[in-house]
This record gives sequence, structure tokens and C-alpha cells, in this order.
Amino acid sequence: GLRILRETSCPFPMLADVDEAICQVEREVLQQVLGAPVEFRSRCRDGQGCCEFQVMGSSELLGAASGGVSIQSLETSGGDCKTEAC
Repeated sequence: GLRILRETSCPFPMLADVDEAICQVEREVLQQVLGAPVEFRSRCRDGQGCCEFQVMGSSELLGAASGGVSIQSLETSGGDCKTEAC
């Protein structure tokens, strides 16, 4: 199955508007926590309604990285993104 993490409220909206390096840092942190490669699907910085990250890797790898907890959805809410599409 496809593993998508959706973040509807950027934790660093003003910094992300100035420097996309913060987006890369967030992606790298997710990779370290999950123990699997993570790629951007969309970003608030690019005018999308939310940031979405696709977790690449097998379910077995993700289960081991999360201590056996099923990872299905991670969503933060708020209103810091430029649009309300998500």
C-alpha cells in the first residue's frame, strides 16, 4: 500500500517561504524516524494546500521502524498553509 503523510499546517511557514532548506530538513527527520526513504508529493511552499510526504519502502520495513505500530495516517491541522485545499 501507498504510505502518505499529510501535514496541513506548516510548522515553519515564514522560514519555508524564504528558504526551502527547512523542507529538506523535515523530510530527512521523517526518513530517520521511519527508517525508510521519504519523498515530497506536494508542499505548501509551492502553493499546494498541504505538504504530503510519500514513504517509500515495504510494510515490513515500516513496521520494524515503528516498533510494530501500524502507520496509516499522520495529519496535523491548522491554517498556516496558503490555501485550504486539504
